[in-house]
Amino acid sequence: MPTECVPMGQCGTRYPMWMSGRLPADGKIAVVEGCINTEDDGCCNEKFKIVVRNCGDYYVYHLPALPRCVRPAAYCTERGQWMMVFKAVSGVQPDPYALWMSRESLNENVPEAARIGSGFRGHFKSQLVQEWNSMNAAEVRLSLYEAGAEVLRVVFDGSGIDKTSWFNLDRIVSSPYRDLGVDKSDLPDIQIMTTSQNYRFVMSRSARSDCQNANGWLLVVASAGECNWDRTGDFPVFKYSRSGSATLWDSENDQVGEADELVIYMRTEEEPVCKERSYQVLREQARGPGGLNILNNVDDSRLQPGWYRFTSPTGEELSHYCRELNSCGAQYSIWLLDAPRTEPGETVKGTMCINKDEPGCCNEQIKVLIRNCGSFFIYRLPQLKSMGWRTAGYCTGFNEWNLVLRGVSSSRYSAGNLYELWASHESWNADRDSAQITAPWFPEHFKSSLVEDWDRLHVQQVRLSLYKYDFDTGNHTEVRRFIFDGRGSDRFSWFSPERIMETPYKDMKINTTYSQFSLGSSHSRQFVINKMEIEAESCPGSSGWLAVIHNSDDCLWQGNAFTNFVYSGQDAAVNWDEGPVETADVLAVFVRSPLLHNPCREGRYTVITDTRRSADILRYSGRGSVDDRSLQPGWYRMTDDKGAKLNIATSCVEVDYCGTHYPIWINDKLPETPGERKPLTGCINTEEDGCCNQKIILGAIHCGDYILFGLDQVPSILGNDEPAAYCTEADQWELVFKMRDGFLGPLWGVPPSSINTDIPLARQLDNEFLGNYKTSRASWLSSQSINKVKLAIYKDGKERITLIFDGESASDRSWFSDYRLIFSPWTDLSNRSTHAIFLMEGEQMLTEYGTRRWLITKEHIPCSEDSEGWLMVITDPGRRSPCDLRKPRSILYSNTTTAENWSSGSLERGDFMAIFVSSSSDPRRQCRCGEN
Repeated sequence: MPTECVPMGQCGTRYPMWMSGRLPADGKIAVVEGCINTEDDGCCNEKFKIVVRNCGDYYVYHLPALPRCVRPAAYCTERGQWMMVFKAVSGVQPDPYALWMSRESLNENVPEAARIGSGFRGHFKSQLVQEWNSMNAAEVRLSLYEAGAEVLRVVFDGSGIDKTSWFNLDRIVSSPYRDLGVDKSDLPDIQIMTTSQNYRFVMSRSARSDCQNANGWLLVVASAGECNWDRTGDFPVFKYSRSGSATLWDSENDQVGEADELVIYMRTEEEPVCKERSYQVLREQARGPGGLNILNNVDDSRLQPGWYRFTSPTGEELSHYCRELNSCGAQYSIWLLDAPRTEPGETVKGTMCINKDEPGCCNEQIKVLIRNCGSFFIYRLPQLKSMGWRTAGYCTGFNEWNLVLRGVSSSRYSAGNLYELWASHESWNADRDSAQITAPWFPEHFKSSLVEDWDRLHVQQVRLSLYKYDFDTGNHTEVRRFIFDGRGSDRFSWFSPERIMETPYKDMKINTTYSQFSLGSSHSRQFVINKMEIEAESCPGSSGWLAVIHNSDDCLWQGNAFTNFVYSGQDAAVNWDEGPVETADVLAVFVRSPLLHNPCREGRYTVITDTRRSADILRYSGRGSVDDRSLQPGWYRMTDDKGAKLNIATSCVEVDYCGTHYPIWINDKLPETPGERKPLTGCINTEEDGCCNQKIILGAIHCGDYILFGLDQVPSILGNDEPAAYCTEADQWELVFKMRDGFLGPLWGVPPSSINTDIPLARQLDNEFLGNYKTSRASWLSSQSINKVKLAIYKDGKERITLIFDGESASDRSWFSDYRLIFSPWTDLSNRSTHAIFLMEGEQMLTEYGTRRWLITKEHIPCSEDSEGWLMVITDPGRRSPCDLRKPRSILYSNTTTAENWSSGSLERGDFMAIFVSSSSDPRRQCRCGEN
């Protein structure tokens, strides 16, 4: 139940009931005063007692019978759950304010840290604090607890603010203090951090320098100060007034309390309402395609957080494509990078990008909430950070609805016959951005080439809209909207009464009789919806809803425009002679098609993560091949095991690589700019002459931070049942170490730091050079940007064995470990398999028994008769080895798909072992979580 006042008429009743008191601690019972808010003064007009038990995760209430004199009344529930986002513990470092302002979360995976009165000696901070601007906060609550019981609660208005500005006198919604903020001539100094370095979360009346008279309601002392009352203690100390008003901090009585825990909660807003007045409207035309930064006419860094709808003539949704600098009416452009696809009524979270004066198109990411209102979208836009003297603007476009026809009513130019244009096989002004807006400034029609492809588009819906522009005020308004079911239609049949899904007129129903509902012809009225026939050339008695007029002799002709878009000015059919008849400036037709959707949104593509697809990974028999012959056509995103972006290989891939027999690569240039789409030529290498023996058509779209690929099902290779698969680009491997069979000394991790780096032949991956190779990069520090490490064993000039490890934050020794293993050629060896030794140094044995390094084995004693393993480098056979492994220095590995017996199994001796590293190419990997 809520513990703050509930206004009259809410929670589904006339007289709401709530609790005025503190809830009990875990396992405790308390008697709390219940309140009924009637029509009298105040909020607690009728009082009664409620017994409350705290059961840990929930409360149980013993509710009395309602008084008969107050009906109807009902117990209320809280309008939204409080989410704990921060908890500070007294006497524990770090400074609560420093933690609150930092980018790190703390103890988020420790349940006890987020539990009141648990005794856990550590602070708690949720990652939600860092994402505050995208959380749609409604209220913020600051509570203090002693021995698990809440002793102070102050609730603030949290709407439209960042993580610090909610802590403000003007935003206090409720508190237990009768004098807090009442005397406006003595406003309390309320701020997160005062100029005095040792005070935090201050709610006080007097200046800090006056130790004797300093008084207030709440004070966090972070470190020792200069007053007697803040000089000692286990800092931080959480002081609060136990009375119903401010108290002297220097008081020696029980008026000053000290709490154990300070907790901050957040409560988010309810779902937004898709009605006018619940959102604000942004209409600037400069936001759309072709909108230039002229006199900085858009600056959304000044925009207050809240729900917004775009009705720009150049777009009604946030653009899903990158925009250049100095577009969208501002210097910095903001566009929508990622958002899940929604159904009407759904609200989702998306990611926006700010394109600044830096390389790339997504220099800063911010979160946005998106609400699908059916025929339009609204967005909860956050407060942008200050851009200094720069301006930033949200960019718009037509994303869900694709504009295919735009007719304009013009008195200066002959716009041409709209039906003739629609019925023709020609596009019109399709290359002119200025023609693809719903305002009348461009005085000619527009027609997209998509109309010619109607039968192949799988059109789902068609929308016809009329727009009116006020040249005096500059306002651009959609005055009428019709939506039709486009499924199974052609370019003409969609315009029919049976297909109406949405109409602005209440008398256009399923059983309505129409005398005309037709796109018309080049010699008659067009896009006409009429209720009664027009007799000859007379309008009296005739009524209808919509018509496009091209003939000045028509009695519906309005003014001197070459094309008239006339419509009923009321909410039903209008008598064309009596009116009200209105005219629009623009008629626009849009379509919705799954083939025209922007697949860059999450949920509109499939992610493929498979290390085997890398162009430099061999296909190992028995390891399982990658086979895309059963792949469903669609949009796909390639990532590595860490989720970093990958592209399909754009150079020849040899047969039996990338985990398959027939590799597929792209013999084309990938799209380079965000939003760019292009068809691509895919090549299948089938062992014939050349590397592109069979071609397939693919597609790609640049999504800003990554590229999506439109992949088709792979055709079977004629007369062959071998698998084929799409390959991803190989890592950029750098050779840092090579050790020859027969020259197997303790080279890794010991001096010298480099060997034979001045001999080019030593770097070759063959047997020409009889020696070892080592660079200084073989002794790296964990702070270096090593992404992956590859260990490869070569035999007869070919790579036979490949192991890949996660090298991020690893040292030159710790990378060789089971939990860092990303890929191995053996089916029974992974980062989850059972093994006894996985050590670069090998097993611990007496010196005379020999030395075996780079050891991956199942048993602790690899020289027992039953011992099995995968890899072993014998650097010293030993003089008294007790087993059959008294073999010369050699590089041994299992040449089957599983571990082999070291004494009698199928082992192979490699010619040399090489170690490669790849550095991170993703700048996001250069910085560990929480670092600047």
